[in-house]
Amino acid sequence: LFNSLAGVAISETGVRRPTTAAPIACSWSDGSASLIERLGIPPRLRRRPLQSAESEAQLRGLVLIDLPDHDSAAVQHREHVDRILALVWVVDPEKYADAILHERYLRPMAGHAEVMFIVLNQIDRLPGEAAEQVLDDLRRLLDEDGIALGEYGEPGATVLALSALTGD
Repeated sequence: LFNSLAGVAISETGVRRPTTAAPIACSWSDGSASLIERLGIPPRLRRRPLQSAESEAQLRGLVLIDLPDHDSAAVQHREHVDRILALVWVVDPEKYADAILHERYLRPMAGHAEVMFIVLNQIDRLPGEAAEQVLDDLRRLLDEDGIALGEYGEPGATVLALSALTGD
């Protein structure tokens, strides 16, 4: 998903885990260097992709950060996630209900729900109505965490389903 949003292969992908060992930043802004530096992302892991003038204008000011898995066997990977704490969470059909994700990260950030995005990626892997069922279950879990958009319109996280592979 990170590479798809960036429009260029920046972050290594693969089936073998863990793949991402350290945060990688992609920025469409000259003014983001101090933010990225404060996050502790070294210059060798910072990218500014070449885009068309139209793409550049649409993405100006955006900073994407690809983090290691929060549940990695490598302790330093979890430490990176703890230090940066993203407000856009990308989950997949296999790990969206992971207790550690909800207990350690999402629930403590419930006070910031109105600026959070929870993205269920890889919906292309789910047959038929399974994507809607998983999305409904994700929303139920987020509601239990105090993060979901409230029944009466009170602020909450934006929940999206997508496939980086197909573009849906």
